[in-house]
Amino acid sequence: MKAAVNAEREALRATAAEFVRREVAPHLQEWEDAGSIPRDLHRAAADQGLLGVAFPETAVEAAAYVTDRAVQLHGGTGYLHGIEVERHYRDARILPIGGGATEVLSDLAARLMGYAS
Repeated sequence: MKAAVNAEREALRATAAEFVRREVAPHLQEWEDAGSIPRDLHRAAADQGLLGVAFPETAVEAAAYVTDRAVQLHGGTGYLHGIEVERHYRDARILPIGGGATEVLSDLAARLMGYAS
């Protein structure tokens, strides 16, 4: 298992390094002078699997955990309608429903990364 993880990390590192060499390095000074990065760069990074799009279930689980802890911290007040913590908790609970089941998201991530067809 550890060898597979290391191979995946190495593949991701190589993909990221090549992306930076090809898409970022040639334009770095131009973007620095302009004080902005073009939006197309984010799309190109996503197309290469370099953004968190490949790990949506992790983000959903993190949001659910953090908001659950926040409600626990606030006690009964955390459930009162109109309180910001309650709204965040409610929003975090809908994420897995709106995004799809974890299995569906994992399958999508595998396809985006080229591990499944």
